[in-house]
Amino acid sequence: MHRLVSGVTLALACGIADLATAQGPALVLPKQSPRATVGQTVGLTEITITYDRPAAAGREVWGTLVPFDSVWRAGANENTVIAFSSPVTVGGKEVPAGRYGLHMIPTSGDWTVILSRQASAWGSFSYDPKEDVVRLKTRPAPAESQERLAYTFDSPGSDSVVATLRWEKLAVPVPIAVQSKQVVVDSLRQQLRGLHRFFWQPWAQAAAWCNANDVNLAEATEWAQSSIAIQENFTNLRAKAALLEKQGDAASAAELRRRSFQLAVEADMNAYGY
Repeated sequence: MHRLVSGVTLALACGIADLATAQGPALVLPKQSPRATVGQTVGLTEITITYDRPAAAGREVWGTLVPFDSVWRAGANENTVIAFSSPVTVGGKEVPAGRYGLHMIPTSGDWTVILSRQASAWGSFSYDPKEDVVRLKTRPAPAESQERLAYTFDSPGSDSVVATLRWEKLAVPVPIAVQSKQVVVDSLRQQLRGLHRFFWQPWAQAAAWCNANDVNLAEATEWAQSSIAIQENFTNLRAKAALLEKQGDAASAAELRRRSFQLAVEADMNAYGY
């Protein structure tokens, strides 16, 4: 009987020990620094920043909570990640399309902004300068008080935008430029390659866009001719004429315009203007 009791006691003790060391299922709970993603389209280029948002919570942020002269994750928890769908220029330096870890080195003066090839680390603890893609200097500016860290996209244009970190009473700008015209031309090439040649409009639209933006004129002339080969009409003849004229062939341009008026219908003339 004594042996039986001892055996039961030992089994219970082992079971309790197993429970104490076992890993139970992890629960999903709210983060103190919630996750956020912001995005901006510049031309056809998609730019996104994914980050966690710490709160100041009455603490002194710059130089204390976030030390000066040390690499900082520019957020909380995992890497802050900035992603580009096509090549961009950051602070005047070329950056290929892709995802990058975003780090900063705060100081009492100008800050250093870093884009790293490592985009899946935990914070800046494993940061390696050998993985830097870009380092640039930027000057923070005084700003309205911001309790939780946030990123905004400011001054968006057709080929540029400023990504700005905002927290406490500072705004830290990161200028980004995009070769929007080249991105559009590359996109047009890919789109046209995937289209069947039953409709004349796509090639005429691509040619007209290049003409309006003074880019890729020789290839755009070929696109206009592809449109004409499908169905010659007022629109694509005039598109090709405009392109030829810009390339110095005024005689051919004049002949195409003459031909376009011969094919014009009332809607064409209304759009053109009597």
